[in-house]
Amino acid sequence: MKDLWERQAGLELRALMRREGVSYADLAEKLALHGEHLTPASLTKKTYRGAFSFAFFLRCAAAVQKLAAERRGEAAPFVVIALSAPAMGKAADEKEYKGV
Repeated sequence: MKDLWERQAGLELRALMRREGVSYADLAEKLALHGEHLTPASLTKKTYRGAFSFAFFLRCAAAVQKLAAERRGEAAPFVVIALSAPAMGKAADEKEYKGV
């Protein structure tokens, strides 16, 4: 049986894609530009399984946000991730990460 958290992870990613109007083909193309080579079909299966890392989720979320901003004619957003600073080093709260 699928783990509840894996199911939720997949649901969250698919909901974000639907909300922003991003297709699996769009997401696969954007991820490929940054070294994550997945076909739309394999990306679909991966999101429905929900068994992916948090890092993969963040890459996808950043790509979805960037695609949505580009379609609206806005500047690509910066993705700022504030996790626990001690785990990431003393300057973690000062770092900005440009999404995909």
